[in-house]
Amino acid sequence: GVNYINHNQTLANVKIQWAPHGTVAQNETWLHMDPSEMENIARTNLGIDYIAMRDIHQGEELFMDYGNDFEQAWREHVLKWKPTDKDLRYISATQWNEEFANKDVRTEIEQQTDPYPDNLLLSCHPKIWLKGKCRNFESSKLNIAWSRHEKGHLCKVHDRITNDNRTLYTVEVRNADNDRSRICAGVPRQALAMMNEKYTTDWHNHGTFRHFIGIPDEMMPEKWKNARFLNMKR
Repeated sequence: GVNYINHNQTLANVKIQWAPHGTVAQNETWLHMDPSEMENIARTNLGIDYIAMRDIHQGEELFMDYGNDFEQAWREHVLKWKPTDKDLRYISATQWNEEFANKDVRTEIEQQTDPYPDNLLLSCHPKIWLKGKCRNFESSKLNIAWSRHEKGHLCKVHDRITNDNRTLYTVEVRNADNDRSRICAGVPRQALAMMNEKYTTDWHNHGTFRHFIGIPDEMMPEKWKNARFLNMKR
């Protein structure tokens, strides 16, 4: 997706341009309008295409030039930014799941003295449910895999038992469909994973760099240049 095209002025291999009239909601008449004429119009009327500047090989990362203002702001941020103790302790759900995939998950009692970071929430795999009841993992021999965007159900670990080098959990899991909790036993470790609490991913951290992405001067219509919006509502 275009959300993952990072900034790099030296290695840029993608650029933007206005989409053709009539595609992706592009209305070319807007490029000839004064900005004051766009006030109070809520619908989308402009679209942008992302164009390869050269042949791009499979697996090659895409880069785009966000503009000189962005580059300067980023350089200043790198020079001035100092991590806090919270920044140094931070671990995302993705990182935790990779580093601790084979480690035991703490019970509620264990977390009273050794809690997980505030930004992490324990989740049980969606397949823990079968027709509204706890799934019998022993009989189903189900192979559980988490997709990148799998959310699962919030859960708590009440107990953990290890037999024959296999650890199974007793969990209290919330069914999102009816907002009821159930106790499920015999849950394997791979059915448990962390997810991020809302608004706690690293781009929500204090001091995270943010800056607008510039539009190249050659794309800017004459009526938009050096425009003053003194009479427009903000």
